[in-house]
Amino acid sequence: MNNRKFTDEELIKLHGQGLSDSAIAKIFNCNQTTIFSRRCKLLLPANFKSAFWENITPKQQKKRYEERVLLLKKFHENFNKQERREFERKYYQKNKKMLLKKQKEYYQNNLEKIRELNRKYRQNNLEKIREFKRKYYQKNLEKIREFKRKYYQKNKKMLLKKKKEYYQKNKKMLLKKKKEYYQNKKK
Repeated sequence: MNNRKFTDEELIKLHGQGLSDSAIAKIFNCNQTTIFSRRCKLLLPANFKSAFWENITPKQQKKRYEERVLLLKKFHENFNKQERREFERKYYQKNKKMLLKKQKEYYQNNLEKIRELNRKYRQNNLEKIREFKRKYYQKNLEKIREFKRKYYQKNKKMLLKKKKEYYQKNKKMLLKKKKEYYQNKKK
């Protein structure tokens, strides 16, 4: 299957008219590097000469291109995880608004699909989810208790107020339940 947006003949024709790589890229609506790499494979000289490519033959141009590709590959291989994370963090900070906007648009456009997938996942993995929660709770029991203790101390007044409001609101129902409980206990 051919995924090319243009043929080599079309590229040669436009190159013969004296157009630069960027101008050809705009015509074909593709990246300039795509045009550059295809031009180098066809051994066509650049119509716009920069200091790097000035006065060299097409074969030398192709050799320089291949050297650049090798350097890029070596760079990516030596790009360790920490450097990659740092690079991604900087990229995210730089483009945060744009990335969040895209994420929000995607979520809004695919909201029903996402909900359906989540629902199916929960149905299919209900036991795994329960097991994970149980293990997590066992593993972090002390942390959870400590958090609850601190939260209660910090919000004691507010919690007591809510408790009192709830009791006043549902006093009859609570008394009825209490009465039923003691009656069942006597039997």
